[in-house]
Amino acid sequence: PQGCSPLLVFVNSKSGDNQGVKFLRRFKQLLNPAQVFDLMNGGPGLGLRLFRHFDPFRILICSGDGSIGWVLSEIDKLHMDKQCQIGVLPLGTGNDLARVIGWGSVCDDDAHLPQLLERYEKASVKMLDRCVSHLLSFFFDSHPPRVDEEDPPNNCVMNSYFGIGIDAKITLDFHMKREEHPEKCRSRARNYMWYGVLGSKEWLQKTYKNLEQRVLLECDGTRIPLPSLQGIVVLNIPSFMGGTNFWGGNKEDDCFIAPSFDDRVLEVVAVFGSVQMAASRIINLQHHRIAQCHSVKITILGDEGVPVQVDGEAWLQPPGLIRIVHKNRMQMLCRNRVLQIPFD
Repeated sequence: PQGCSPLLVFVNSKSGDNQGVKFLRRFKQLLNPAQVFDLMNGGPGLGLRLFRHFDPFRILICSGDGSIGWVLSEIDKLHMDKQCQIGVLPLGTGNDLARVIGWGSVCDDDAHLPQLLERYEKASVKMLDRCVSHLLSFFFDSHPPRVDEEDPPNNCVMNSYFGIGIDAKITLDFHMKREEHPEKCRSRARNYMWYGVLGSKEWLQKTYKNLEQRVLLECDGTRIPLPSLQGIVVLNIPSFMGGTNFWGGNKEDDCFIAPSFDDRVLEVVAVFGSVQMAASRIINLQHHRIAQCHSVKITILGDEGVPVQVDGEAWLQPPGLIRIVHKNRMQMLCRNRVLQIPFD
């Protein structure tokens, strides 16, 4: 009927130390089971197609940032971005997008779901900027990938952030550790522990010391001289790798406007080392700000690849060009009390 805005729920049953299984069961008790889908059982496509005749309709994604990106990309493919209003219930680790739209860092207790559903019903809609990273390698024939290497993507949608250098190296090392020993990475506490261990390792090794000699940076077409650094991060939202405000504040000043996820402006910051990354979780450091801009171009020089990450997914990017520009916008269901957990 006219004015109806039904709810479609996607749950990643493997998220949150397998808390997803419990949430999936609970949602099917509270709602019509036809509204609830397990992302691990066929992905988001079927649910979206069943709801495509509703305009508008709401989606609740119960998972981490990776599954959110998966659902948003499927919405892109089906050209349904104008009719979907997307909420997030954070499970697992990271959850940067859930933090900035007001739903907190994690939801562990399915007993609160009835109250949460009421809050999503009353949530306001804000637009989330989304960017696309165009990745072009200089070498196609002369540097074929090894058999055990995965080909880097040609285009990659960025909802939250992009990183090159030390932060991507730590993320890539963590993913490799998780693939080798999945039993050691089954809880949030263990995951955070491993990030700490790998960060300490990089503090000693400084693998990407003097990264400024291996990359060139342009913001809105202007070449930016770089200080001595180990990484560069491009932020679309004011939350990075598990809740760090890496821009170092949310207010306007004499040099920069206040960061926002709906202004089509990107924040570019330097990463000087793992100690700075850890300290940024506690204090708002600002000396590492580089620029605010609408587009970013990074050139990887030489003949060796450099680790990059987009929204927590990392790979080794060969020498070439990386161009980050605005793609589109998504309607997000936002809680007004931003960056506070749902039940505190």
